Amino acid sequence: MTRILANKLSSTLKRQVDFTASNPNDINQTIVLIIDRREDAITPLLNQWEYQAMVHQLIGIKNNRVNLNQVPDITKELEEVVMNAEYDEFYANNLYSNFGGIATNIKGLMGHFQEKHKSQSKIESIEDMK
Repeated sequence: MTRILANKLSSTLKRQVDFTASNPNDINQTIVLIIDRREDAITPLLNQWEYQAMVHQLIGIKNNRVNLNQVPDITKELEEVVMNAEYDEFYANNLYSNFGGIATNIKGLMGHFQEKHKSQSKIESIEDMK
């Protein structure tokens, strides 16, 4: 989409150079930066997103199901996950929580898990959580 926009803008500027510039070479000195923001890693950090909205935007939810079959080394039973507040307590409790609230709740759950299983090892990465 950005390439099409850039090409149309360029052709429009070249056609209208007679009307806008006294020197035809001035068109080469004009710089317009067009950025495709559809796959932008920074934009999610600028928005207050809720858990459900983040999952839907970043992974995709269709009929309360999240398809994870593109994730490398995923087990067969986790290729498709049902996201339903009736059956998933974490999802129900965090459905409308923002990113900071979810991070705090995950940390609490991991602390509870360590206490329950009397694990003394520190969990510092996603691999440790798995």
